[in-house]
Amino acid sequence: MKREYTRAQIINTVKSLDKRVLNFTEDQFNTVIDNGYAELVAECDSAFSNEEIVSMADYYDASNPDSANAISEMSATFDVVEDVYDVYDLYLTIEGQPKDIYQGGVREFRDDKVVYRDNRYTGRVHVQLDASAYTFANCVIKYYYLPAATDDSLFLDSITMSALRSAFNVALNKYLHDEKRAALYLDDLSRLAAKIPSTEPEDALEQSRSIFATYN
Repeated sequence: MKREYTRAQIINTVKSLDKRVLNFTEDQFNTVIDNGYAELVAECDSAFSNEEIVSMADYYDASNPDSANAISEMSATFDVVEDVYDVYDLYLTIEGQPKDIYQGGVREFRDDKVVYRDNRYTGRVHVQLDASAYTFANCVIKYYYLPAATDDSLFLDSITMSALRSAFNVALNKYLHDEKRAALYLDDLSRLAAKIPSTEPEDALEQSRSIFATYN
């Protein structure tokens, strides 16, 4: 189960690692935190995950000829705000389906002619609503990202938080030019990072991964 860690809690975690950081400036804390996130992602690229759900209702409304904001095609483009480096699942939802077939009566629809990731900008998604006869409720984007030290908070499970603590130790000792201690913590980080569970769905369609695999 994931729990929320605020920026203040993250800074306190770094402070608890070494007394030498107690007088760090905010910029120094940001440097160590950002480097810690990068160290963890280098060991486990699925450490930080999130999802964004975008309602399709406004896009259908905009395609209505009677709408003041009518458009000629039922298309949509939107960007995930965070620093995304891989979208591991992408689909549209069709609601009101038989609950004995689809969990909660929601069908996940994947078709790269209808919903697809931009081939130049990671985190940008395109939806072509008129390429399908179905009416969709939402677009769901599940992604891996790199947090920033200035983020208000992030959600982590316990094993990922343990690995992140080791990653901060690696980053901090590198910053303090203590390479010997950094190497010791890197061994610990590697051990913990290997235990982080992947959030990638086991039943994701093969085409869903294939269209993302070459863009990093």
